[in-house]
Amino acid sequence: MGGYKVTGFIHRVGAIITFIYFGMHIYFLFKKRKEKSARHLFSGENSMMFNKRDIKEFIETIKWFVGKGPRPEYGRWTYWEKFDYFAVFGALPLLDLAD
Repeated sequence: MGGYKVTGFIHRVGAIITFIYFGMHIYFLFKKRKEKSARHLFSGENSMMFNKRDIKEFIETIKWFVGKGPRPEYGRWTYWEKFDYFAVFGALPLLDLAD
């Protein structure tokens, strides 16, 4: 890859790009909040927040995996998509503190 200098440069460029799209994501969340209420963003049908439906879908998925039930009908966002989102979205500010 060109040594420590080059890989360090690539790492920093990638970090800058990551923080740019993180900032854009925050901007669009606030912009969306102006269009709809904050309550809708946190508890609406298409919300990315975990809710009781996710627990139900998780249990139904386990039953489906072991052959004890049909494949569940998932909502707009599945529980694993929400987990992936929060894994990145929640860890990104923490990574800045680690550097």
